[in-house]
Amino acid sequence: MTALKIAFVLLVAACGGSKSNQPDTTMGGAGSADEAAVDPTIPSWSPKSCADYQKAVTQAIACDAMDQGERDQIQTTYDQDSTSWKAEQDATPERISAVETDCTDKTAAIRTALEGKCGPATEAQ
Repeated sequence: MTALKIAFVLLVAACGGSKSNQPDTTMGGAGSADEAAVDPTIPSWSPKSCADYQKAVTQAIACDAMDQGERDQIQTTYDQDSTSWKAEQDATPERISAVETDCTDKTAAIRTALEGKCGPATEAQ
């Protein structure tokens, strides 16, 4: 019986323990398994709309029903935007507002492009 208990403990340890021991990599708490993971390098000052934008990009680039050229363009645009945000140290309220509007608009455009091709781009707001 002791050998069985030891084997069980070793098995649990080898598998990484329970999920509660794992770090939460989603923004705003636990999400569904289907929810795209949020880029942890998005600046802390960035609005929630930018996390939604990143989730939409992740889904779009995984959508085989969408043209590869369109997916590549979405990824390239996001990469350029993300690089720009990450280069800023202290964004002003005006800049944050402009980024929020840009992320919201780009998220909406991606959702429209995904319509009828793949599931919802992000969770309901």
